[in-house]
Amino acid sequence: MSKRSLVGVMAVSVALGAGCNALLGIEELEELSAVDGGAGVSGSGGVSGSAGVSGSGGASGSGGVSGSGGASGSGGASGSGGVSGSGGVSGSGGVSGSGGVSGSGGTGGTPGSGGTGTLGERCAPNGALACAGHAQGGQLVCRNGSWDVNGTCRVGEKCDTSAGSQGLCAPILPSCAGKAPGATFCEGQTVKECGADLVTAEEVESCTGQACVGGACVGACQPGALRCSGLQPEECSAQGQWQPKGSACANLCSGGACSGTCTPGARRCNG
Repeated sequence: MSKRSLVGVMAVSVALGAGCNALLGIEELEELSAVDGGAGVSGSGGVSGSAGVSGSGGASGSGGVSGSGGASGSGGASGSGGVSGSGGVSGSGGVSGSGGVSGSGGTGGTPGSGGTGTLGERCAPNGALACAGHAQGGQLVCRNGSWDVNGTCRVGEKCDTSAGSQGLCAPILPSCAGKAPGATFCEGQTVKECGADLVTAEEVESCTGQACVGGACVGACQPGALRCSGLQPEECSAQGQWQPKGSACANLCSGGACSGTCTPGARRCNG
């Protein structure tokens, strides 16, 4: 074979080899196009285009075989997005309520504040006792929810409104007879005050160094006390005032009484 013929055969072989490679390249490109969607030899998209199954990327991104990125382009298999969701099932607030069942006030007229009641007014409980007023003789009883007459105290008695005895009759204290509730009187050296119903009394003051007169502590001394003013014995009166007691002493006054046989400080000769 001549040298020219040999060159011709080699040229044909090269051409055939190039043709086969071209055919193989076309087949590969067709396979890639089947996977990537609209991309061809130099296509720019895949199956998912600009969105894709999970985001903005496709299986191979934006490059094809001969694109600007090569076989795999600039994208990856996973793209940039995935299946996600924002927010869930939620609720605000629940079942709530403010306030409850309440009530103010009740059945009035129950004795205890003063132990008195008013005929016909409401009361509780039934059977409770009270007085028609302070320092009065009228007695009341709670009957069917209202105050009703329960009798009248005898002469010399008053209806007692004090706790434990309210609604019952008690004798008027002699020292309070004819006086008003709160009036004071003397019992020895003690000042006392008549109760609201004149059947009780409370101690107010004990007079020390004074006399209890007319329900008050007065004077400058305690009645019955003795003292000496020089040779003159003195005694405190019932009004709390010092008064002379008998004549002046001849020699010595001691403890409100005369004593001794000489004047203190006097001198004499014995023999």
